[in-house]
Amino acid sequence: DQSYEETAKLSPYGIQYWLQKNWISGYINAGVGCMAPAAKADALHWMRQDVNSRVNPATSNFCSNTPPVLTDANNPAGGCSCTGISGGSTGDPHIQTLDGLYYDFQAAGDFLLTTSGPSFVVQVRQAWTPKRRDVAFNKAVAMLMGKTRVAVFLDPLRLVVDGKETELADGKTLSLPDNLEVSRYANVFVVRHGNAETVRVTIADNAFVKMLGGHYMDVAVSLHYAAGGIMRGLLGNGNGIVQDDIATRDGEVLRQPVSFADFYHRYGASLYIRPEDSLFAEDKGGVVKNEFEAPEKPYTVKNLPPADYRAARRACIGAGVRAQPVLDACTLDVAVLNSPAIAKLYAGAAAAPTAVMEPGSGIKMLPGGTCKASCPGVSALR
Repeated sequence: DQSYEETAKLSPYGIQYWLQKNWISGYINAGVGCMAPAAKADALHWMRQDVNSRVNPATSNFCSNTPPVLTDANNPAGGCSCTGISGGSTGDPHIQTLDGLYYDFQAAGDFLLTTSGPSFVVQVRQAWTPKRRDVAFNKAVAMLMGKTRVAVFLDPLRLVVDGKETELADGKTLSLPDNLEVSRYANVFVVRHGNAETVRVTIADNAFVKMLGGHYMDVAVSLHYAAGGIMRGLLGNGNGIVQDDIATRDGEVLRQPVSFADFYHRYGASLYIRPEDSLFAEDKGGVVKNEFEAPEKPYTVKNLPPADYRAARRACIGAGVRAQPVLDACTLDVAVLNSPAIAKLYAGAAAAPTAVMEPGSGIKMLPGGTCKASCPGVSALR
């Protein structure tokens, strides 16, 4: 419902009150069929809370002692009509495009995550983990929204606005030109560009830093409009079709199945950010050139030793991770990092991909993957 203003920062009770008012008044009829699992659980939790005792039903047209129930029947998967699309780069790095295509992108360098044109650009900095040269993770993100440039760096953690390091305390919000707001919630930075785009940056907690050998971040991008295929970058074009998401920066779609060499040296290389195009510049240090480097060979769950595969698979399933391709991503990370604790990162993951892609194997639709770009990855209520 586009009338809800997210920046109102309602409490959980306030959100539930707003949902009840609009639900029963007939203004919205949105179910949870196209929500990600974590978002669905969050919504159901608050909708089932009976807080109507705070409102007198006798003087209200929309409150009762029986909260409305959010069910899949109101908006079943496969018939979704959600507004807005989202995608992101998580872990080491697993990409989910705006259209719901899930794939791994193990390369070092600065890359174009997504752009709709000169007023909205998001770039990510990927680097090899200290412990493995064939496993990468996100070390920084930079974005241009309007004419304002915002970046988040690690080692040390810092927020940089238009090249200048800027302090932002936990729980505070920074208002910037171009209708831009940057908010911080502990290890999460949320950058909102009015009602157009939101970029969410989550810094991994210290428990996982020891396993990976360094800090890393997850980056999620939400567009609060229908992209209509105008996007470019690792997150695809946003036209609702996964088959054309693996495309070079100039829009050339790579024929599937794309080879390992073409995937990295044509697709990946085309999305590499040259220093002159970088958004990562800081006044105190300029641009640090992060050279493009592709892995020498693919490394997936198929390459794991059988014993490592079985142990990692058990850990992931035990943590409640069962849906593909997230289960394979969890299995690979647990085995490679030799840490069953990693599995908890994937439990209740918000990823709801419609298809998966591996170099050499092509794009495979997943069971139930019928929703278009408007459905995958709907953000959880705050």
